[in-house]
Amino acid sequence: MLYSALLQFHSVWRWFAFVLPLVVLQRSARASLVRAPYAPIDRKLALATTIALDVQLLVGLALWCGVSPLGLLQFGATPGLMKNAVLRYWAVEHGAMMVLAVGAFHGISASAKKLTDDGAKHKRVAIACAVVVVLVLVNMPWPGRPFGRPLMPGM
Repeated sequence: MLYSALLQFHSVWRWFAFVLPLVVLQRSARASLVRAPYAPIDRKLALATTIALDVQLLVGLALWCGVSPLGLLQFGATPGLMKNAVLRYWAVEHGAMMVLAVGAFHGISASAKKLTDDGAKHKRVAIACAVVVVLVLVNMPWPGRPFGRPLMPGM
């Protein structure tokens, strides 16, 4: 039951963790081109993106580290895990890439906070969001992939 609830939440929340970086990317890319000031709404959107990514990562780690039958528990328990594309995706690739995406976002956006030039700050935040968007696009379990999931639970 816990697995099902966490998986449902993780499947729905992914859209917040995907759409918010897209919104911030678009806003920051445009603002960096016109040298717009880094406004309070920009800080709030970046914070909302951080929260969305962190919540998604924490739920994903809870799934991966003990609740999911396809996570960390597969290591040592499943011979040939690395030769099976679906098991390898869930046990290794998906989690590693998502941790990398969130870590890159934190590192790059933290470095943006230290900048004083608003255009450079917008550019750095845009880069952080672009990294997240690319890594999430490549590693999300889209429908139609061998390990794919529906766009929304129950669909």
